[in-house]
Amino acid sequence: MPLYLFQALDHPGEQTRARRAAARGDHMKQLHELHARGHIHDAGALLDDAGNIIGSLIIYEARDIDQARSFAAADPFAREGIWAQNSVRSYRAVQWQGGAAVAPTAGSS
Repeated sequence: MPLYLFQALDHPGEQTRARRAAARGDHMKQLHELHARGHIHDAGALLDDAGNIIGSLIIYEARDIDQARSFAAADPFAREGIWAQNSVRSYRAVQWQGGAAVAPTAGSS
């Protein structure tokens, strides 16, 4: 399945941090469910230089970009208005062979 990189930046401020903390359990539950169904390749928090969470990065495995966008739109952080801006783009991961990075062939993920 193709990969799609989702990146979102939070609204600034303490209120957003509190809302993020309150929604985190539901967010993690959704990530776990999507991962169990084979739709999460990787995910994590984006941090500022001081180590504070400022956003999210998720690499979805989806049939197409519309499905990846629907996963992102259904995320509790999206529903709670935590993300100020976001984007979904096609993503091609580096392939590793014997510890060396190998350029993927055209059309491969």
